[in-house]
Amino acid sequence: ICTTDELGDNDGPDFQSGWGLLNARNAAYAISNNSTASIISELSISDGESYITDIEVDGLSPVSISVAWTDPPGKSGSDHDDLSPRLINDLDIRISGNTLTYEPWMMVPNSLSNNFNDPAIKGDNFRDNVERIDIANLTPGTYTITVSHKGNLVNNSQDFSLVAIGLLESTLSVRDQDRLRNSIRVYPIPLQEGDLRIEIPEEVNSGKYTIHVFDSYGKFIESNVFYDNQIMMNLSHLSSGIYFARIVMDNFVAVKRIVIE
Repeated sequence: ICTTDELGDNDGPDFQSGWGLLNARNAAYAISNNSTASIISELSISDGESYITDIEVDGLSPVSISVAWTDPPGKSGSDHDDLSPRLINDLDIRISGNTLTYEPWMMVPNSLSNNFNDPAIKGDNFRDNVERIDIANLTPGTYTITVSHKGNLVNNSQDFSLVAIGLLESTLSVRDQDRLRNSIRVYPIPLQEGDLRIEIPEEVNSGKYTIHVFDSYGKFIESNVFYDNQIMMNLSHLSSGIYFARIVMDNFVAVKRIVIE
């Protein structure tokens, strides 16, 4: 689904052509370049949690990211024309960066289910167990992928597949990135008094960095520029919940989870 060619009169999926025309060459390229110019991952999130990861893009290649999951069985309905959502575990994917948040495609049936020629729109897809985000022109830089969920997850967790194509290979190895991310301290967790402390080692801090705060759905909240290795952010204005601090340096990005009680 993530590597298909566009088919139909409008961009994105449609009721007549689905997700488009299969392209085996694109799929093979994504597989052979996994962990460099693409991501293919089998993942899982627990109830109340979110999955986050960062990607680099060069601004030249279109970016496509999709998630798919096997939803737990639901109850069959007697009315075949019932348009109410049937998802049991509803996952959501978002891409965020540069104060913007990108949402996936979604199809919206009308009350008669006869609007087959209507184009897809982008928004909060609460109907499908597949979600895909396409961005033709993305400003070069680092962006964050967030996979979250609505409500409570049946069975307390949900396995899912994540595929991303059109990425820029990082200049740091995965091991080096993990080591640098783990060296950044964010505390206290959970946060109760409003003041979040962040400590960044000198080998990570290039002299200036930006911290972007997002909620668990990938929605941008605020951003601030810092210079010191030890700083304190007041988050007392945020309500209880799970947030993420995206720390952006010159050539490195780290995402830290924040819990506010």
